[in-house]
Amino acid sequence: LENLPQFTSLIIGDNSLTGVQGEPTQLFMEDLPKFKTLIIGARGFQFYSRWELHNVNKYMELQLGADSLQQLTELRFSDVAESLVETIASHVVDLQRTDVSFASVCTAEDLQRVSADVRSLEVATGCFNEPDASLDLARLSSLKHLRVNANSCRGVRELQLEDMTKLRSVTIAENTFAPETISVSKQAADQARERHSALVIRRDPYLVSVLIGSNSFVEFTELLLEDLPQLRELKVGVSSARSRCFLFAESVHIENLPRLERLTLGGDCFNHVTKETVLANLLALQSLTLGDGACEGEMTSRVVLRGLKELTTMRIGKRVWGLASEMNVSEVPLLKKAEIVDGSSLYSLQSIQRGKHVSNPFFKLVQQPRRWMPLVKCLDSFGNVIVDDHDNIVSDCPSQ
Repeated sequence: LENLPQFTSLIIGDNSLTGVQGEPTQLFMEDLPKFKTLIIGARGFQFYSRWELHNVNKYMELQLGADSLQQLTELRFSDVAESLVETIASHVVDLQRTDVSFASVCTAEDLQRVSADVRSLEVATGCFNEPDASLDLARLSSLKHLRVNANSCRGVRELQLEDMTKLRSVTIAENTFAPETISVSKQAADQARERHSALVIRRDPYLVSVLIGSNSFVEFTELLLEDLPQLRELKVGVSSARSRCFLFAESVHIENLPRLERLTLGGDCFNHVTKETVLANLLALQSLTLGDGACEGEMTSRVVLRGLKELTTMRIGKRVWGLASEMNVSEVPLLKKAEIVDGSSLYSLQSIQRGKHVSNPFFKLVQQPRRWMPLVKCLDSFGNVIVDDHDNIVSDCPSQ
């Protein structure tokens, strides 16, 4: 019984689901938030040897008949009431109980000792910092929540979160997967691109959120997101601060995430893009925020915004796409509020390709970029370009 949000009760009659003596039969229950009543009649699950119980209603009532669960030897559980565990333990002699709710690790040896059934894993502060450290989570097939605390994993060169069918959230704190001292020199960029470190998150069907703190994955050159049908929030760095995540990535591809609603790229994240920034087929995206210097790029880079059909709010900080030479925009029909902090964004834009279904204030700003570059005189007190009620750029400043 798994992932049944409306499931409330189960009654097992006498001599039902007894199992076969000598066969290793398992009872598995997970993600049953409204499960209130379980009644097991006489000899129910009599020859079952293992019971896994995860994220079940904490107020579940359990009634056990005579000789039920008679051969049960192991109970593995997480996110259930202690009283429920005690009720089962009092009914079964010599029961091995294992709580797999949470584990905290600091070394590779700690990670090896963690149960493969753990639901929530934390990497402690200041750990996995030795050169060429490895954080291999592939065997944790039941992992739901991953958190990496600050100043950790400085020696880890790659992180793969693939085929984790129960993973719900990934939270990476600041100053992780990055050197203690950050260099923005050409030599540092060349070395980072030669190593080609990558954060790979793909084929995780229930992943809902990915949150990455400032100054993390600084020298990683690729963020790969694929087959994440439930992802709703992606936050890379902090929009209000210099974050420098994926500083030397050559391209940014965030696309084909059908349920993504909120996307934030922090200050100076993906700052040295040389090829392209592609935000495409994000059909549920409503809010897009780019901090100062995000995806600033180089003169050879281009920007593609395509298939953002629900996007209503966009905020672009200083120097965003500042060196990009080309922009391609299509299927962005609902954008109502577009804020470009100042003219240093899209400063070097040479051409705009406008596809179908684009009607928004943002396009009216970028279609004549040279009129609102830093030389423009008509800015408000916050450095924003002034537009009239029809979103046309004001060429003559008002008297006040």
